[in-house]
Amino acid sequence: MPVVGIVLREMKGKRIADYNGVMNINSNSAIKDVEEIDLPAVGRRGIKVNFEFKTDYQTEKSNTFADIIITGDVLWLVEDASTIIKNWKKDKKLPEDISLQTINTILRKCATKALVLSEDLNLPPPIALPFATRKEEAQQSQRYIG
Repeated sequence: MPVVGIVLREMKGKRIADYNGVMNINSNSAIKDVEEIDLPAVGRRGIKVNFEFKTDYQTEKSNTFADIIITGDVLWLVEDASTIIKNWKKDKKLPEDISLQTINTILRKCATKALVLSEDLNLPPPIALPFATRKEEAQQSQRYIG
């Protein structure tokens, strides 16, 4: 049951106001819908998992001053698509293995796109980036205190 693709439908970022104080950056992804589809490239039926990835930039007082929203679909080749769809319509849940891999696929693709959009909007990156330090600072931070 592999992921056969991810299709981004919309990417938008907006800076509502300028803000230079302490901020909170929250990223979330949500599965919005699941439907059965034909996958003509492989000649089989599969499922399409519709998602939304959102990053909110908020002030200390939880006022949103910028956001990034990415929507799209993760395409799956599955054995029993109709059972997965029935369970989705009933409980709004996917099997755990499909759910985890779907979320990881969404995060991997959208976090990198959100990083580029944040740079274009002059916002801090939504994910922590590595940075270089002086050699003595790095050695001090690697000391184990147990």
